[in-house]
Amino acid sequence: MEKDAIIALQNGEKKLEENIRAFQDRINDIRTQINQWAAETKYELEMHAHTVQGDWVHILNQYSQNIDVSVQTMGTMFQRLAQDLIKNLLEVALSVIPNALAIVENMKQQGLLSFLNH
Repeated sequence: MEKDAIIALQNGEKKLEENIRAFQDRINDIRTQINQWAAETKYELEMHAHTVQGDWVHILNQYSQNIDVSVQTMGTMFQRLAQDLIKNLLEVALSVIPNALAIVENMKQQGLLSFLNH
């Protein structure tokens, strides 16, 4: 996405906000898919836990906890990746698009770029 957006900016496209929103939508879709996978897997584990006894229940519960940790880790990783890619895109946009600073400030006010520190 970053490469495509930078090429588009270099070719004169000025759809900065649309590109960022589309990218964040894709990241949100990935997060949703990860959470859905986790929920389905944990449900299957719970069903297995009802059919087994003793140590197996403990093992399945630990596996379920590992899924939660994995989902949290993947979510954090994708969030950081998305933020880094958007920051790179904004750096290029600020040097290519004349009114990019106003666009960025507007997106920050909308909460779209709340992760930016400046």
